[in-house]
Amino acid sequence: MKLNLINLTKEYSDIKAVDHISISLRPGIIGLLGENGAGKTTLIRMLTSLMKPSAGKILLDDKDIFKLNDDYRNILGYLPQDFGYYPDLNPLDYLRYIASIKAIKPSVARKRIKDLLQVMSLWEVRNKKIKKFSGGMIQRIGIAQALLNDPKILVLDEPTSGLDPEERYRFRQLLSSLSSDKIILLSTHIVSDIEHIADQIILMQKGKILDSGSVDQLIQNTPIRAWKIKTDLTNASLYKQNRLITSFNKSNDKEIIRMLCKDSPDPAAIPDECTLEDVFLFYNRKKAESHVVL
Repeated sequence: MKLNLINLTKEYSDIKAVDHISISLRPGIIGLLGENGAGKTTLIRMLTSLMKPSAGKILLDDKDIFKLNDDYRNILGYLPQDFGYYPDLNPLDYLRYIASIKAIKPSVARKRIKDLLQVMSLWEVRNKKIKKFSGGMIQRIGIAQALLNDPKILVLDEPTSGLDPEERYRFRQLLSSLSSDKIILLSTHIVSDIEHIADQIILMQKGKILDSGSVDQLIQNTPIRAWKIKTDLTNASLYKQNRLITSFNKSNDKEIIRMLCKDSPDPAAIPDECTLEDVFLFYNRKKAESHVVL
């Protein structure tokens, strides 16, 4: 199974929310990483067939998804940023309702709903009204409804919003367990959501793909490295003015500064391991801070 995006474009008046994107997606976890406004949600709305592109195609195994219609939607699971739910329903009734909309056989739905509520740690509150739930619990219901039809393509838009660290961890483990035979596209601006589980990461900015590949490939492709230097407060102030600083800590009358640049900023600087967060910061802060020396 493969999902090919070919010259995909979406325009609003004179704005290109998605700008001539071409990429191939295969089973595994694909992290769609970009700051708010990068075009991630617009891209997702086209991938879920909720919005038609201005130009280009989306092909599932060489077939246009907009011509497949229900055949495509039947293998699709989708969690939008704000999913609709009925606050006076309980999780059991809500998922039964969603199962009926998705035309899932009752016998299949019963087992599937029970399994998902247990995985999402919601079985004990299955008869409690959703309006009494915390934001994290509601988000878990949203994830459950996206998985209800055992989709082959799972699209999640900012799925960890409202989840606490333990819930985020469980969610990442769940995705990892599902990824062998599914295309799982996870859109986020939170690096930690995808850094250790994504097989492929697509880095977006202003509607374009800046780069894609594994974490290691993105790090190698980025023309900067991380450096640490311990310096006096005067020099530290100069570094902060014209360098891409990722962190700094005071130590007595010195500061330990970590920065991103192509070459060693000082003979005393020592190299540090580069991370996906460094890559993300480089592309986004470079755009905002044109004065920095790289």
